Amino acid sequence: MKNLLKWTGFSVAALASVALMAYACIYLASEREVGRAFAAPAVTKLVIPTDAPAIAEGERIARLAGCLHCHGDSLQGSVVDDIPHLVRLVAPNISVMLPEYSDEELVTMLRTGVKRDGKSVLFMPSEMYRHLADEDVARLVAWLRTMPARPSGVHEHTQLQIGI
Repeated sequence: MKNLLKWTGFSVAALASVALMAYACIYLASEREVGRAFAAPAVTKLVIPTDAPAIAEGERIARLAGCLHCHGDSLQGSVVDDIPHLVRLVAPNISVMLPEYSDEELVTMLRTGVKRDGKSVLFMPSEMYRHLADEDVARLVAWLRTMPARPSGVHEHTQLQIGI
């Protein structure tokens, strides 16, 4: 009986060690991926329209693409999903960020998912915008430019929380 308890203890300790190493590997890999910088490809300069029909079409594209679903009707941001101890998906308040970006930087971010600092826009479905016609992306940017800043919106960021 003493031998059985001893081997059971060794087995439990070995399993706990393997689980701890797996946790550490997953955590380190996710941190490396989240902090990874990319070289954003050059995007062609688009002519951004200013007429009301083009801006209205830009809003329609934003609704169809799901921008407003995640970022909110006023682009003030929202918590999209919160799974305790795993992930908190936050669509940030882009209404206050928009003035800081040039039109070319916005197009690059929409189409590639890479911010101007080379960091990834986590969980943003940029592949949806990659194949849009240049005119449609220009209309979307035109509509984004009409949105006023909402300083009272969400100011937190997506958090990966691998832990107990």
